[in-house]
Amino acid sequence: MKILIDNKFFFPFGARKRYMFSLIDLLESRGHETVPFAMEHPEKCHFGISKYFVSSVDLSAKISRATLKAAGRVIYSFEAARKLRRLIRDTKPDLAHLQNIYHQLSPSVLKVLKEEGSPPCKRSNDYAYLSPSYGLFDHGAVGDE
Repeated sequence: MKILIDNKFFFPFGARKRYMFSLIDLLESRGHETVPFAMEHPEKCHFGISKYFVSSVDLSAKISRATLKAAGRVIYSFEAARKLRRLIRDTKPDLAHLQNIYHQLSPSVLKVLKEEGSPPCKRSNDYAYLSPSYGLFDHGAVGDE
């Protein structure tokens, strides 16, 4: 089976990315092929298909014309949609394993996966879809109501 791995960063740092690379190793050890899709980054691992990666954006930078333009990518990234569509057509994955797609890749990838017939499997590592702080905190503690 060929599995598209969608994650905004594609280099090993932090627990979530180590998990992703461990998952890739496990899948490949079981005979599956993995295809990465991510954002370009100076520290990224170099794979033959990084030409499909979307351009880098730093959302933590000071507010400028570039950061305001990049903020629109959080909602919908035309670049991510275009490059993902090309990647899917060129590699023909059986399914997509999504991890951290918000912000740099955006939900635009979901529409492309549906249109191209690549069923998504989403793993949520945090509460980012529900809470801007990623943690569902209410006055410093995780809410219980």
